[in-house]
Amino acid sequence: MNKHLQRQGLVTAAAIACIAALPAQADTFTQWAPVVRTTPVYVHVSDPRRECWTERVTTEEYFDRNGVPLGAIAGGITGGVIGNQIGSGHGRDIATIGGAVAGAALGNSLDRERAGITVGPVVRDIEHCRSVDSGRNVLDGYDVTYRYQNRDVTTRLPYDPGDRVQVRVDVQVAPR
Repeated sequence: MNKHLQRQGLVTAAAIACIAALPAQADTFTQWAPVVRTTPVYVHVSDPRRECWTERVTTEEYFDRNGVPLGAIAGGITGGVIGNQIGSGHGRDIATIGGAVAGAALGNSLDRERAGITVGPVVRDIEHCRSVDSGRNVLDGYDVTYRYQNRDVTTRLPYDPGDRVQVRVDVQVAPR
């Protein structure tokens, strides 16, 4: 039994020696670090909306009380007949067309003077629209500067940590 304990002791010592010979593993732990500065960070959220209004506009326009351009029609027919009688041969067609156009213009002018064509104000409502950004600023997080081992470190957090923040520390052996 004594030999058995010696053998077990040797195996245990060998196991400890092997573990001690393995490279050191990283160690991770947390510590508290004082907060030096906290700055809220906002983002603009756009919320466009359509804004419309009606504007009353007055313009000067022609009014025809009778509603039918009889002077232009009668003048065009009369001018066409006279042009047809004046011209001869191929020129007769040109004279007919020219007489109709000239007669229509003259008849229209006389119609405006005699038949009640007047100029007067016309009032219309015109709708104008535009897109207006009625967005707002929304809190997106906090830029937090904390001091760890005499170094200032800045990170963005989704919350205000207060006067201290918990940091995770990873310790590893530095390579040679």
